[in-house]
Amino acid sequence: MKKLLLTMLMATMLVGLTACGGKGEEAPTPTTNPSATEAPATPTQAPENDDAQTPDNNETVTPDVSAKDPVDDVAILEVQDAVVALSGQNYGNFMMSEEIFDKEAAGWVLGYEGFDKEFVAASHFAPMMSSTAFELAFFRVAEGTDVQAFADDIRANANPIKWMCVQADVVKTAIRGNTILFVMSDEHNANALIEAFNSYDPATYVPPVKTNPLEGKTMEDMFWDIASGCGFIEAATDGTYNETSKEKLGFKDFDATGYEDAYVDYSTEGSAYPYAIGLFRLPEGADCYAFMDALGLGVDTSLYGDTADYTLYYDETERVVAYCVASSYDIIMAFQDGLTFTYPDMFCYR
Repeated sequence: MKKLLLTMLMATMLVGLTACGGKGEEAPTPTTNPSATEAPATPTQAPENDDAQTPDNNETVTPDVSAKDPVDDVAILEVQDAVVALSGQNYGNFMMSEEIFDKEAAGWVLGYEGFDKEFVAASHFAPMMSSTAFELAFFRVAEGTDVQAFADDIRANANPIKWMCVQADVVKTAIRGNTILFVMSDEHNANALIEAFNSYDPATYVPPVKTNPLEGKTMEDMFWDIASGCGFIEAATDGTYNETSKEKLGFKDFDATGYEDAYVDYSTEGSAYPYAIGLFRLPEGADCYAFMDALGLGVDTSLYGDTADYTLYYDETERVVAYCVASSYDIIMAFQDGLTFTYPDMFCYR
């Protein structure tokens, strides 16, 4: 009996082992689903997709917005100012920001000959000098207009070499509601502006508070700010405006009387960089333009040689006029750089 039981038990175990082994041998190794440690095969040809579009340097970005876009209720210049501020890009002081009122002006902005599209509002933001390939514009079209077709048309027909001597790298548009952003520039600026446009929320946006660095400054404070960035400045005078400094400034037929505050500095005799600097804050209500016009008519630069020149900058809000005369334009440029680095909101009059 014991032998019989033992024989039956061994037979059962043998059948079980054979069955398990048989299954393992017959199961094929999968080839379509690689294991976690194996990288899938790299396709040699991209899958075909008739709907796929490869973005290029000239593209339209259209967010998926089903409801009316609140951007359409904001004045076009306010949208432009907000987008420029939100972009985080520093465009400097020599930019113009203005509305566009007719098709001819819009065509000039776009570099689009024969532009004949209807719009209800438009604006643009661009450098005052044409040596920089940058143009930002906004268009708002009437309800019911094919906004996509408008954006595609201006993108396709704009001229990225309208400046002649420089060329924009990309031409792009973006759409929100009935408002279209258009930009010709380098890739970085274009992307930053489009991102700012798409993220702009009129309900929560707070315009940055801009402070004037000249507010509360004396002209002596201003001078030392400029001097810190100008290696040619000797700072060898006491800053007083008098007959001697008037002569050094080249004020032959002009006298800067009636100023509220002033500081004057000029080079010493035999200096390698002959110059004179005059900083003037005018009284409340004074006309900066009249002051500069009179200065220009009465200045004599002959004291500084045949290559002498002078420059004038001003801040109308703070009634400040900055003047520099020098023996060469290189010195003038150094003064301009030192001035605008600290006081970027000052405008160049000459």
